[in-house]
Amino acid sequence: RIQADIDAGHLRLVVADTGSGMKEVAGAFDRGVGLRNVHDRLVNLYGPEYVPLVESRPGEGTAVTLRIP
Repeated sequence: RIQADIDAGHLRLVVADTGSGMKEVAGAFDRGVGLRNVHDRLVNLYGPEYVPLVESRPGEGTAVTLRIP
């Protein structure tokens, strides 16, 4: 699922799946190239308050939320 809306003047993008989920989201940006690149680009462009948010529940799926000014 991909969702986009405007929230307090920011573009909010949510990319979610209904897969197996992740046991632990800590370190999610260190395990692969894709999330690390997105994280670094957003922080470099807009600052640390725009770090992507990763939420996951084992057996239910994972969602990544991006905020862009």
